[in-house]
Amino acid sequence: MFDFSIVHSLIADVFGDDATYTPLSGAPVSCRVVLLRPDVQVEFTGYHGVIEAQKIRVRQAEVASPEKGDKFTVGLKEYTVTGSPMQDACAGIWDCLVAES
Repeated sequence: MFDFSIVHSLIADVFGDDATYTPLSGAPVSCRVVLLRPDVQVEFTGYHGVIEAQKIRVRQAEVASPEKGDKFTVGLKEYTVTGSPMQDACAGIWDCLVAES
């Protein structure tokens, strides 16, 4: 079976940014993240639309279990995790929906 964590590590090393992860309780942790801005389809009272979302992708080896309300600092910008992070066990990463604080 192919190890997708190698692919994500290469992407993070080339296109990622140094960041600091700060959980609601606990000490800050240095990590490397990939900041994405995918379009997301939404439905509200029968109407459909597309909005731009912000997502941070981080290695599970660097951040064990991110949670809603935790923060990532990338450069001078701070991002708050707004939803439950999704785990991609095959790639060894977390996908976290975030909003700029």
